[in-house]
Amino acid sequence: MAKIPVWRDYCIQFLGHIYPKLTNHEDKVAIRKLFQDALKERKDSFAGTALLALKDLSALPDFKADEIAASAMELLRDKETVIGSRVTALQVATILKHPEAVNEARKLLAAADTGVSLKMSAFSTIGQLGSAAQDAGKTLQRYTKGGCDVRLAVAARAALARLHQPATPTKPPPPLQPTGASPTGNYSTHEMSTKDGSVADCGFYCVFHSEKHGKQQHSSEA
Repeated sequence: MAKIPVWRDYCIQFLGHIYPKLTNHEDKVAIRKLFQDALKERKDSFAGTALLALKDLSALPDFKADEIAASAMELLRDKETVIGSRVTALQVATILKHPEAVNEARKLLAAADTGVSLKMSAFSTIGQLGSAAQDAGKTLQRYTKGGCDVRLAVAARAALARLHQPATPTKPPPPLQPTGASPTGNYSTHEMSTKDGSVADCGFYCVFHSEKHGKQQHSSEA
């Protein structure tokens, strides 16, 4: 039973993977609704997994990148969202260049209750988007000095190096790793299949799973 939430994460990823290949309008509408419903499930990994799927689909006509980025910011700001999904949300907002991503990253660094993984994500955001902020470098440098958590120091140095790199044409980013229940996040959506290859089986399972089974909390802060 403990593995069932992982299967649901697989289903969400699978639907995102096959969406561009679908031709049936009703299937597409149902999957888009499923993603929106999953974004509301913030106490499990499903919201983060759905957000990753939406990020990968953001260039398609059926989706709007600015709305996906706004959903990412909403997830990030909700402290009831599990840490793994908040980390994912900040990186998706960064990739989609939400105008408030850097300010939100700075707020996270200033907050006393922000954990290591979320701070590392905030460093990455500042390194990628913070070039316009006059004191972005100073913000990062504070974490490179002796006495800081070594994980934060390494992440801050990497962000500083990124911040000072000359601007170059950007390539489409590779898909982020999912935030599901697996400790390694090593999911392989292309290997998934349903018994008859239909979208409906997997989508039905995703929608009704939470009514049939208890949920398992994922992505606790180190």
